[in-house]
Amino acid sequence: MRPPIDPPSAPLLRSGAPVSVSGSEAAAPRKRLRERIELLEEAYEFFLSYAARGLRGDDGDRELREYLERSLEAVEAVPGLFRESASSMGEGDSAALEAFGRVLEEDALKARAALDLVASRSSVSSQLVDNLNVSTHVRALLTDLFLVDEALEPDPGGPSAPDAESSP
Repeated sequence: MRPPIDPPSAPLLRSGAPVSVSGSEAAAPRKRLRERIELLEEAYEFFLSYAARGLRGDDGDRELREYLERSLEAVEAVPGLFRESASSMGEGDSAALEAFGRVLEEDALKARAALDLVASRSSVSSQLVDNLNVSTHVRALLTDLFLVDEALEPDPGGPSAPDAESSP
């Protein structure tokens, strides 16, 4: 099993956005979680395009290998960052957050196993990546992350939201 990697030694996002722990302590876990979610979304899009190429093997495609490695790193970090983000925001029912944290951890473990399997192959075909893309384990994690991303957003109707009636 790979050791946990957080924070990574290099930027995660292809856009060059660095993964950092700077900023306020409360915002740092949420920011790092969002960066991992963005990376996994970007990787999934790359995997879709790779699957469509119809390749019999990767022929040393460095970009594919980098996306697999960065995805593994991100998946490893997500459950802990979710817990840190939820606790630092102090929002929601703690029992519900804890229960979902366990679901996220289980789904991340399963998606990581699928990613590990693909990454372990000496040559990766488009068909193998296509099968990874349709894996229920990978899709479950992505769906979890979409939910997490929205659930940890500040409540627009909460006390910090401007009062619509008092606006001119």
